[in-house]
Parts: sequence; C-alpha cells; structure tokens
Amino acid sequence: MYYPRRAAINWIESLVFVIDDAGDFKKAALKQRFGHVNRRSPDKKADTITLANLFSAAQYLDSLKIMSDLKTDRDRLARIAVVDWYYGIYWASNALLAAKTGTHPETHTATAAAWYRQIAAVSGGIKIPEPFSFGVDTLVEKHYREFVDKNYGKSTRPTDERKVTATNARSNCVGSLLGTADWWREKREEDVKNSKDYKVKGFTNFKKKEAQTLRDTTLGAHCCGFLHQAYRYRGKANYRDSLYFGYEDESRGMTGKFLKNMDTVLSSYLRMAACFAISRIEKGIWADFFEDLEENSWLTTDTLSILDIA
Repeated sequence: MYYPRRAAINWIESLVFVIDDAGDFKKAALKQRFGHVNRRSPDKKADTITLANLFSAAQYLDSLKIMSDLKTDRDRLARIAVVDWYYGIYWASNALLAAKTGTHPETHTATAAAWYRQIAAVSGGIKIPEPFSFGVDTLVEKHYREFVDKNYGKSTRPTDERKVTATNARSNCVGSLLGTADWWREKREEDVKNSKDYKVKGFTNFKKKEAQTLRDTTLGAHCCGFLHQAYRYRGKANYRDSLYFGYEDESRGMTGKFLKNMDTVLSSYLRMAACFAISRIEKGIWADFFEDLEENSWLTTDTLSILDIA
C-alpha cells in the first residue's frame, strides 16, 4: 500500500512545485491575467451563486488550514483532509463556472466536464495557469496521447521511487493527467460495452472497426481535466482504498508536509477563482462581500487573506 500512498502524496507536491515555479498565483499576477476579462451585465442571481460558492470553498480551506497546523495526530487526518481538499476545489470550481456562465451543474461529473470546457480548455477557456490548465479534449486514447505529447511534452508517473523536484514536478503532473485520462477512458468503455447498440451488434470486444467507431464516438464526447483528477483523488481516499492512509508505518510523518501542500494548492486555486470572479461580478459588490465575511464569518485571518484581493 506504500506505493499508491506515496504516489498520491507526490502528485500534490508536484502541483506545489509548478504553482510556485512561475509565481502565476500571486494576487498581482492573477489580477493582471484576468484584467482583460469583460464584466458581465448585472446579474444578482449569478453573482450570489458565485460568492456563495467561494464562501463554501473558503470554509473547506479554513478546515484544512486548521488540520495542517495541528502538532499531533496529523497522520490520522490524511483521509479526511483529502476529502476536505476536494470539496474546496469543487466549490471554487463552481464559483469559476458561475462567474463565467452563471450556471451551477447538478452533479460532480457534470461540473468537471463543464469546468474543463468553460474554464481550462485551450478553446473556450479563460487561460488559467498551469498546472490547473492541464487537460485533454477527448478520451480517444490515440488522440489524447498525441495532444499531450505535442502540448505538454514529457510525462512521468509520480511513483514512490521518484523524489519530487523542480525538474520532474511538471512531468509528474502530466503523467498524473494521463493516468486519470486512462482511468476515465476505461470507465467510459465499460459504458459502451453495456450499451444497447453494443449488445445488439453482438460485439465482445473492440477489435472490429464498427465496434471501434461506436467506442470512439462515445469517448470523443468526453474530456479530462484537473477537476476530473481531483474527483478521482477524492474517491481513492473516501471510497476505494481502506488501506490508503492509516496503515503501516512507512508513511508516518509524511502527513504534516502533505497537509501543508494541499493547503498551498487549494489556497492558490481559491485565489485564482476569486480574482476571476471579481472581474465578472457587478462592480463594488466584492468590497461588501469581503467586509461581511470579516465581520460575520468564522473564517480565520489566514483564510480571509486569500480573499483579500480588491
């Protein structure tokens, strides 16, 4: 169990290296990046959804910060922290979507797909920085591997045998994207095998050209981005692997740095979402929103500082 646990820790650490490398997630850099964004016409409902989602994300970040600041028993919190981290990412992603489109998808998978198409994609996105921009427009294996090779370059898997460094962090992130794309592709292929069209044709595999066409038509309609990765990451910790954390001694002591790294990733992501949101919502509303949080919310000063972007 040490292998998948170490790989999970390494992915988060790789994200941190990429986040810190270019300074793209500092307040000034983000405000400059989104400074060209057109403010939408006044829309109170969409603004309310945007700000409510940001506040939800901030509350999860607050909890994560408190967990990472504990001096004892942090190892026992690893699984809970991963779930907390995911929901912070999820609500900040919904805030990005609401800020751009005014919409709020009903399911996690729908949010992940809409987020990629509307926020991260090269065509149709808002030009967010790496590593959150990494993604593929299709789950047809040949096509997404060609896309990754052309646009992202070298990929490596964040295994337990590789120490994360500034040199390999980006390729680890790309390798993690490919691994997640493979995982989603396999799930969608099973959907095809269970479909009426597949069964009526009597297919037993994808060796025939007609079966491949049926498969690729489905796979071509799907994408994979950072939020798909986060969703899978949450699933590993919360549902799939009972031994993922909290078992054996090899990983004891890793959790303190792991929690701090998740804090860094979520803080950067939330700041990015807030900086985009302030460029889209009605002018002047952000100051009232932040003042209200300062006066009435339970958020810590550290978390409030992430949203202090006006």
